[in-house]
Amino acid sequence: MAPKLSETALRLLTLSEAPYRQLVVRTPGAAGARALASIDYSKLINTTPADALMLRGVACGIWLWNDELDEAHKLAQSIETDTGAFWHAIMHRRGGDFSNAKYWYARCRNHPVLQALASQSSLVLDDLPSDNRLVKLTVDGWQSDHLVDLIEAHAKPEGEEEFAEVLVVLQQLEWRVLLEYCVAMA
Repeated sequence: MAPKLSETALRLLTLSEAPYRQLVVRTPGAAGARALASIDYSKLINTTPADALMLRGVACGIWLWNDELDEAHKLAQSIETDTGAFWHAIMHRRGGDFSNAKYWYARCRNHPVLQALASQSSLVLDDLPSDNRLVKLTVDGWQSDHLVDLIEAHAKPEGEEEFAEVLVVLQQLEWRVLLEYCVAMA
């Protein structure tokens, strides 16, 4: 049986009323997210864990979903794999440290989820009006650095709200694809 998120993990993913909506996190994380700090990570999936690093990846994803960047950062640093680098990149991008995010994305350029991310993001982008800024995201596979550039340009509160909403959808997709990978490998 493939691992699936446990009821505990699912509950932790519903703590926020509007999770993972900020391009750059500027407000405190979800109330109650700190409960993850006291949970045995093996309780996040409903099978016996096969890979402790991937299990930490699941926990890191949950911290990020709840906008708890400090805790996600500590955990990402402890996952010395390309998956840890991927979570680390996402955390720095969401923290507004865009050059550091690109550094960490470079360390996971060959990650297995990138192909799935490119194909799934194309499905999202195909439903939108053509926009050259978005087309570049999937040229020759998923382009993480381009997502960083787009978010940096649109992370300010004022600006193109509609375009920023598309970026929120894409960052949520990136999170989901990486979390699903971690759950499957855990």
